[in-house]
Amino acid sequence: MTQRARRWQWRWRLAWGLVCLCPALLWAQSKFEGSGTGFFVSSDGLLVTAAHVVRGHEKIMAVIDGRLVAAQVLKTDAANDLALLRVSKSPVPFLRLGRTDNIPVGLEVYVIGYPQINIQGISPKFTAGIINSSAGLRGSAKHYQFSAEVQRGNSGGPLLAADGAVVGVVLSKLGPVAVKDQKMDVPQNVNYAIKASLLTELLDGQSEVPGALSINPRSDKRPFEIYRDSVMAVVPLLVPRDQASAPPAAEPASVP
Repeated sequence: MTQRARRWQWRWRLAWGLVCLCPALLWAQSKFEGSGTGFFVSSDGLLVTAAHVVRGHEKIMAVIDGRLVAAQVLKTDAANDLALLRVSKSPVPFLRLGRTDNIPVGLEVYVIGYPQINIQGISPKFTAGIINSSAGLRGSAKHYQFSAEVQRGNSGGPLLAADGAVVGVVLSKLGPVAVKDQKMDVPQNVNYAIKASLLTELLDGQSEVPGALSINPRSDKRPFEIYRDSVMAVVPLLVPRDQASAPPAAEPASVP
């Protein structure tokens, strides 16, 4: 099958999946405590998300081709707020990780995710921005600050470079609650992602995950091409209500 044919096949599967899932959305809202976003990093079903999305749970549900598929939590990295899951489905489209040793401030970046599905629906949302800083909150060297819009439910989604490689995992945003008592201006679009290089420990021993690519900051890929080539590897994650032993998943949470 040609690459063009595969793209059309995945587009059809996405469209059909959304049609199948929409009638069940109201039912799902009553059955699930929270939601987040995840993305595949290998063709055999390995999935990365934020640890706070799955916190307290051994299994959550991923929506793939309009169906709920169990996703087993394999490993979490609490220090970096990362989690590795696996679904029993293959092959699946996946994203390549990028090296983060040559990421310039000002690089165009993109986010694909599933924010506030109870309000905005189950279709993927695509936002664009730039890397604002090579350091995160209070100068954290583990994180990027970026300006692509994120909302509740984007946590765990990929931060994509201009060539489509993953350079970070969306984790949090600086919200007005965090600064209300500090006589500071209300934050506007201040968002944080952990650098993809911090996935190394989480993915240790997973030989099926391809090695990281060097980023091409001068890539001439158009935004619609990045979305088209990446969207099928990004899925919504749902936390069953009857397992809920932790606060609802799915910020990105405002950080103090």
